[in-house]
Amino acid sequence: HEVEGKDVNFLYGELLPETVSVVLERLGANLGGNILELGMGTGKVAFQAFLQCPNAQHVVGVELSSARYDVAMASADRLASAHGDMFSAYAADADTIAELIGQTAPPAGQAGSVARGHVLREVASGRSLVLLEGDLAALAGPISGAKAIFMNLRLPPAARSRAYAALQHAPDSCRVFSLENLTWEWTLPEAAVLHAVGEGVVRGETELYATSWCEEGYPFYIFRVDRSIPPSITADYAVEAVRD
Repeated sequence: HEVEGKDVNFLYGELLPETVSVVLERLGANLGGNILELGMGTGKVAFQAFLQCPNAQHVVGVELSSARYDVAMASADRLASAHGDMFSAYAADADTIAELIGQTAPPAGQAGSVARGHVLREVASGRSLVLLEGDLAALAGPISGAKAIFMNLRLPPAARSRAYAALQHAPDSCRVFSLENLTWEWTLPEAAVLHAVGEGVVRGETELYATSWCEEGYPFYIFRVDRSIPPSITADYAVEAVRD
């Protein structure tokens, strides 16, 4: 589906639950660190990752659409209400949001802004699922501790640049599951710290993954952060790849 708004035109759909399980395994998401979802929609992937990966420290999702964020927030509240002995849910204040993203968020409407936040906390472990309504660039802080990142959306040029700049903060060994082929669409002047996964094939994995819009499978790409080897994804290469 396409969702249009002021300067926004995001392609939106969902990964099927069985697909999410496969991807979590491929990304090593249950090996510690944070799991992030940039463009979480109604939060289905974020919730599944939180419940399915008990070794992940935190799961953080960010969504620009208020309507979809509201659905995710209501789901967190229902889960906490139904299982009060296991979970608590509460609104995140400005200080909590600032601590999470590593900085005070810019005013609403600006790049990197966060309008609202909501937390689902697991009582026994203290682990949290954090839901944010705001710009993708707000997650530059959490990305620095990410083990796995989901990017199941297509972005307009301005948002793409902000998202790609945020990915540059990801630590070595972090893996990114992307609907966009970063190799072809990288636009930043600096080279990416990411590399395509799959026997050195620089254009990335082209395996098919079942989605709400294509149950027989749609191509996604997996990338891994590794600063110890020469860059393989640059804006110049992206131009050449598209031209070819």
